[in-house]
Amino acid sequence: YSIMFRKILAGENGFTHQIGVGKTETYEYCEIPKAWITTRRGNGGTSIQYFNYETPQGKVNKYMFYPYQDDGIDYLMKKINGEEADINY
Repeated sequence: YSIMFRKILAGENGFTHQIGVGKTETYEYCEIPKAWITTRRGNGGTSIQYFNYETPQGKVNKYMFYPYQDDGIDYLMKKINGEEADINY
């Protein structure tokens, strides 16, 4: 379910987080105070990675991503945290 309906669409000045069918949140990069990556262990010991960001209202949203999406997540991290962002997975 989540892979079909939960997406992040990155643009030049901001991004849209689709959190469900017909439910989206759109932000400009400059509105987001911080973003970070977390990893946890899933069933069977697999690693699950999340892109986390704090909204202007202080809410923390997370987006589970797969290894093939690393470049897109790197782009988001640099746009939010700056070009010098330390990106460690």
